[in-house]
Amino acid sequence: MTRELSIAELAALAADTDDQTETQVAGEYEREVIPSGTNFARFVEYIETGKHPQKPYQGKEKPPAEIIRLTFELLHKKSIVEYEQDGVTKKRGQLITVRVKKSLSEKASFKKIFNAMTYGRDSIKHFAQMLGECFLVNIHHNIGKDAAGKEIMYANLNNKDGVYSIG
Repeated sequence: MTRELSIAELAALAADTDDQTETQVAGEYEREVIPSGTNFARFVEYIETGKHPQKPYQGKEKPPAEIIRLTFELLHKKSIVEYEQDGVTKKRGQLITVRVKKSLSEKASFKKIFNAMTYGRDSIKHFAQMLGECFLVNIHHNIGKDAAGKEIMYANLNNKDGVYSIG
């Protein structure tokens, strides 16, 4: 019989493996942009993050909306990252996340993504039922600005027209 760990015990284990009191010198972090193109992806996370303020539409305020977060682990060889932990070289897939308003409207991104992922499978009624499944996705790049106003390239699962390519 196995004993379940308490939250305090899990937190102590986390503290043993990752010291978050250490400070990095600015510029030490190298941001890797996920390569564009078709990729294999495992659906690894569905989180409802609660209601968040919305941007006004045509000058009219909109009520807060529930936002969900969908995360995919990219499994194609071009998206695998090698890193060293405790002297051992390990590999992991890069992650890409989609944040969308939870809406069942036929025009909503939430509904379009759900329909694409469930295509031909009428027994699936919720995103959580697909956790762990693999999908084909297309990674698209766009240029934006970071907090300092510097141009930066972003990887997305939707193209410049807002169309998501997950299937």
